[in-house]
Amino acid sequence: MSPRSFAKGDKAEKKPKEKDLSYEAGFEKALSLLEYRSRTRSQMLRALAERGFCEDVATAVVDRLIELGLIDDAQYAERFVQASLRKGHGTRRAKYELRMRGVEDSLADAAIDDVDEDAEFSAAMPRAKKLYAKYADLPSRERAGKISRALAGRGFGYDVISSVLRALDAELEMED
Repeated sequence: MSPRSFAKGDKAEKKPKEKDLSYEAGFEKALSLLEYRSRTRSQMLRALAERGFCEDVATAVVDRLIELGLIDDAQYAERFVQASLRKGHGTRRAKYELRMRGVEDSLADAAIDDVDEDAEFSAAMPRAKKLYAKYADLPSRERAGKISRALAGRGFGYDVISSVLRALDAELEMED
């Protein structure tokens, strides 16, 4: 007899417990997911579906969370855009990432419209200064091209990039 076999009278192995996929269980799961981090409507629907909840239950749960103000895509978008700027990313990248998280374009646009040019400029400048120091030995045109491409890759638009480059040039002229 193997060590895992049962003697007479021993309890049989437990059968896996059936998963509760009711509205109440979905609501509890959604609340526990929100304790970890805020989510968009789309993210929550996806998370509940991945955990086996049917579409009707997931939709009902998410609709209730929206009624309670626990899911708010507009507020999520505003916070996300601000966090993105603090990380040194531009509004274009923030809009792309919001779209990937299932936020409607109109809500993403509204959050981005609240950002003033100075905030985006301030987000781009520290990265541009680091890049300027890195490429200081290059001719000015080549250096500007590298800085422009790097900032564009971080989601900054042409207007911000050109303002940053002009500001860097002005700073250097004052130092010389």
